[in-house]
Amino acid sequence: MITFVSSSSQYLTSVSTFSPFIPGTVCFWVYPTLVTLSRYVFQADPSFLVRLSPGTATIAKISAILYRNSTTTTSNILTVNTLNHVAITWETSGSNTLINIYINAVLDISEAKTSNIPASGTLYIGQTGSSGNYLDAYLEDLRFYNRVLLLGEVESIYYSRGNDEIDYGLLNRWPMAEETYDGNTITGTGVIKDYINPGLHLTPAASPVYSSSFLKLRRKGNV
Repeated sequence: MITFVSSSSQYLTSVSTFSPFIPGTVCFWVYPTLVTLSRYVFQADPSFLVRLSPGTATIAKISAILYRNSTTTTSNILTVNTLNHVAITWETSGSNTLINIYINAVLDISEAKTSNIPASGTLYIGQTGSSGNYLDAYLEDLRFYNRVLLLGEVESIYYSRGNDEIDYGLLNRWPMAEETYDGNTITGTGVIKDYINPGLHLTPAASPVYSSSFLKLRRKGNV
């Protein structure tokens, strides 16, 4: 996994243009370490982002803006210094975009709001893209799917701790594992590989630190 520290301004950027899509699912494992301010998991456009929103210094909620301008925020919390799995789906529902957010494979909120189409651009992991709201957390196994995952699929990812075979519709997967396929330790100075789409590797800024994984990830895909 990768450790992000806001005081060190650590983040990742895509090496090529990221194009938002609908319908879709994003899922990731996150272990927050500090949430006194809004901390961004990723942003590609103001209408395509996910962030940790502060509850107190020790708890956070997930907020998502995906194909719209308004925010959906969970009612349940992520506890600081605890590993959590988050899955968020979005799809068209009439003139609205319907968002479902799952925390640890349990549906927390389902909400439809007016749609807005985001622009293509650089994908930023760990900040907004405007040098702010840097993440304080461990992050691992970030995935994008071009379809809405079913509850059973979200449960499979969660209960297998990433050692699943939910590959259909998988567009991008950054395991952010501390080892390469050949077993060599990554130092944090090279690219973070997208094991599905080699055209969308990530470039680190300020050398985010690799830490031992909480997960046992299947090493499958293209590098």
